[in-house]
Amino acid sequence: MLQMWIQRLIVDDGANLYRYKGIIAVKGMENKYLFQGVGMLFTGGFVDAKWKKNETRESRFVFIGKNLDHEFYKNAFLSIKDDGRPYF
Repeated sequence: MLQMWIQRLIVDDGANLYRYKGIIAVKGMENKYLFQGVGMLFTGGFVDAKWKKNETRESRFVFIGKNLDHEFYKNAFLSIKDDGRPYF
């Protein structure tokens, strides 16, 4: 699900994305998933940093661009949540 979402983001919106970055709390994973990009250039993956036991696991995204489909981003994010945690 995560890879499909990223692919859709880059292929469909890449020309309109100036900059994007984020952190994703992936269900069942101890490590944080970080991503960033400019246009159609994407870098992302799990990093050595782990979620601390007392740290709130949350996903955060920032997208800067033009003519972006705000409802798509919102609905896509909400659709992957499971009990308040990302599903992908």
